[in-house]
Amino acid sequence: MAIIVNPTKISIPSGSLPNGYENPAGTNLAGSQPTILNFRVDVPKATVANASKSTTFDNIRKDATVGIEKQILDKITSEQENVTNNVTYNIDFKSIRTNQNVSEEFYTNTPELYVCLVDVYMNIA
Repeated sequence: MAIIVNPTKISIPSGSLPNGYENPAGTNLAGSQPTILNFRVDVPKATVANASKSTTFDNIRKDATVGIEKQILDKITSEQENVTNNVTYNIDFKSIRTNQNVSEEFYTNTPELYVCLVDVYMNIA
């Protein structure tokens, strides 16, 4: 089995992103009708926090141990471990929240968890 990961798409409204954050170009899954899975992903602040709000946001998405992309890869790998075909997927990062209002301070104040909702578009071929 091969797992092919397409770039993450960020659909969070721009007002919920840190000022100056450069939204990377995400992709939609091409080809046949994908399976759509919805996940809640909790990311601990203590692991991803940085003095830079944009870096904190990037870490929420890309941290190698607890970031969204790593947690989704782990889920897909464990659920598809007996599949011999290729698995291609991409993540659509839909929302982020915590026990605070989303604002510029959101990325530097002290929530214990960032609660992220994502859709995963997956094809098995």
